[in-house]
Amino acid sequence: MDLSEITLQNEGFLNSEMKLLQNEKQRVYELQHRIKNGAVKSVEVRTGPISISNKQFLYSIVIDRTARKIVETLLKESETKYQAILDTVREAVFIIDTETLAITEANRSACSLYGYAREELIGIKHYELSAEPELTMEVAKEFQKEVNLQKYIRNRKHKKKDSTLFPVHIASSQFTVNGRRYIIAAVSEIENL
Repeated sequence: MDLSEITLQNEGFLNSEMKLLQNEKQRVYELQHRIKNGAVKSVEVRTGPISISNKQFLYSIVIDRTARKIVETLLKESETKYQAILDTVREAVFIIDTETLAITEANRSACSLYGYAREELIGIKHYELSAEPELTMEVAKEFQKEVNLQKYIRNRKHKKKDSTLFPVHIASSQFTVNGRRYIIAAVSEIENL
């Protein structure tokens, strides 16, 4: 069987890569291969030169990555759906690592309310958004001690990126993913009447 019958790459690509491999130890490719029944599989190919009885050959180790590609696609779709749901919520929503107290996720409403870009919010400690950090830390310690805790906190003061203070209500609870606990907090600005 000829290599061109297996790989979906064109012959020019194959020839140029084979020439490059003669001077290198190993290369890794992510390619599409056709199997015997005609189906196409995503594969990782590790290939390089090898000398046997003073003759030069190219070896290839082919690893089927189709399942991994499917999982990656499903994960990306899931993340997209999750983010879309999160971004439709009117309240500012934060996901906070219970151990480190760092924000791991923030929705569009959180960015808008607090005046930060999402990238700026990710990684900062949640109490940095509070104008009452001591009170915020007390609640955080409760979440660190107890599992499945839920809290509704009224009339707290938070601060925007520009240091403007504003009153909020906070509804929060916990969830666990892969043994790691997180706090999800929905923050509602109290409108001035």
